[in-house]
Amino acid sequence: MGIGHTASNSIPEKTVFAMKSQSSIAGWIFGKRTRQCKKMNATEFNIATWNVRSMLQAGKMEEIADELKKCNIQITALQEVRWPHDGWIKKKNYIVLHSGLKTSKGQHCTGFLITGCATQCIIGFKPTNERMCKLRIKGKFYNMTLISVYAPTEDENKLNTEEVERFYNKLSDICDKTPRNDALILLGDFNAKIGKEHSNKRVAGRRTLHDIISENGKKLVQLAIAHNLEISSTKFQYRRIHKGTWKVPGKDICNQTDHIVIHKRRASMIADVRTLRGPNCDSEKIRQKISKVNEGIYRRSTKWDVTKLQNPKIKNKYVKNIAQKLN
Repeated sequence: MGIGHTASNSIPEKTVFAMKSQSSIAGWIFGKRTRQCKKMNATEFNIATWNVRSMLQAGKMEEIADELKKCNIQITALQEVRWPHDGWIKKKNYIVLHSGLKTSKGQHCTGFLITGCATQCIIGFKPTNERMCKLRIKGKFYNMTLISVYAPTEDENKLNTEEVERFYNKLSDICDKTPRNDALILLGDFNAKIGKEHSNKRVAGRRTLHDIISENGKKLVQLAIAHNLEISSTKFQYRRIHKGTWKVPGKDICNQTDHIVIHKRRASMIADVRTLRGPNCDSEKIRQKISKVNEGIYRRSTKWDVTKLQNPKIKNKYVKNIAQKLN
């Protein structure tokens, strides 16, 4: 699960939402006008990605929200929510946005769970299909576009290659349509193993858990090269237990299949990525990717009261102090 941390939660919780889109981009079903959104003023915040393996059970949504609150996570990309249709749910302390199938069958479904000050920074949410959706957040210096992704598995890649190609083509189109100045972040369950091959050096680091790349990993690397992206989840050095995101049932084998990918232009805003092992909601995903995001540090400039120099005593004292320091 990918996580980001805010240094300040001083923004009040009161928020007004629009039932219909107020964005000029067709398809946005939720959001505010850009000038109505508060900026993400915290210098650091946490984003996360978590495959929750269904939120159909009663009380599951509240349980997940409590776990994220303990970890101080502001924005979480969710996969396998298994809710039908598109929509949003507003609670007292958090908001859930989801994008699912149009039918009543609960399959796949992606979304976001937003807490704290980030709830007032939402520009818009655009559901694409049951495997991806897009969230836009107003930042202090530039806006952020986050895409929650649930990629087909390796088995689906072998059985239905056309569906896999459609998935990556659609994801590529969304990346192309992202505003140029936005910080583009893809996070979710890519079902992709990134190897340590030299050919991956352009977009991936050497700190990956696996030695050999998988087929889904190759497609992710190709996507990253085409859109000038970087796989941040392979850049930071940690022990193996802090890299694996999914444990093979019945075996003591962990795979690193969840990733956080960001545009190289904004790659420096990712301060840290690691796996968080604590949170649990009876999901197969036993660990979570931690990503500390730097939004930029703002230092207020000192204002000098020049009018005091009109007093001769203060002026003479100031001149003497400056002369002493220069000597």
